[in-house]
Amino acid sequence: MAQKHATIQAGLATALAGMAALALILTTAPRAEAHEYWVEPQGAPVLAVGAALKAEFKVGVDFKGSRNPLIPNNIRSLVIASPDGSRAPLGGDLGQRPAVQATAEQAGTYVVGLVTTRSKLVWREAERFASFIDYEGLDGIAEQHAARGLPDIGFAETYARSAKALFQVEAGALKDQAMGMPLELVMTQHDAQAGRVRLQVLEAGQPLADNQVRLFHRLAGQVSDVVVRSDGQGFVSFDVSAGGQFMANTVTLRPVTEPKWDEVWHSWWGSLSFSLPE
Repeated sequence: MAQKHATIQAGLATALAGMAALALILTTAPRAEAHEYWVEPQGAPVLAVGAALKAEFKVGVDFKGSRNPLIPNNIRSLVIASPDGSRAPLGGDLGQRPAVQATAEQAGTYVVGLVTTRSKLVWREAERFASFIDYEGLDGIAEQHAARGLPDIGFAETYARSAKALFQVEAGALKDQAMGMPLELVMTQHDAQAGRVRLQVLEAGQPLADNQVRLFHRLAGQVSDVVVRSDGQGFVSFDVSAGGQFMANTVTLRPVTEPKWDEVWHSWWGSLSFSLPE
């Protein structure tokens, strides 16, 4: 019992440390109003059968951020899809790091999908809200906000995340699977020879046109990004020929008609992370 109690206490301490680090990011980051959340694969871009599949939950800006531990109460679903299409829930102990731990039993691409529970924030600075909707390319939101007669400050938004990560086991092109998330980025094509990927933005399983997608790229410690908007079928295409680590991010902001608390907006943040040989 004493050992079990010590393990729980250690898990709680780790979780609290993760939340403290997150709070520090959100209060000190230059654009705290636009913080990405992603599942970041660890290790080599191509793994061997039998290797460990590990990933961190990350939150931050510009593909730089803090590691978050596994906190089951903050998770709506955490699933791993195997190359053969079979799926299974992922679990673990409170405070577990890395948050995702599994084993590669097949060759091909594994997909980890995380959907979080809702959180709430209150916008107290009009300039920050304006900066957020501009950075995320949320066209028309300012006009909708005014048309609904909402105040410039003191209004609430809820938000939730749907983050995915791809793991390649043995050589080959990445092959993603749609996971049925509320907002999802799906890699529909990876042309390894041409060094390009095509992604599709899905909202409730349907293609989402004219939505901004930002692709972050980390190579040799340097981070860059490129921004595009999805076409009429929700597709975007990116050059990934340099290899390295990648994270695509997209956001929606929708009016709330049946609030859980007192929120007037709800945002979904979708991300897709993967690594490619340099």
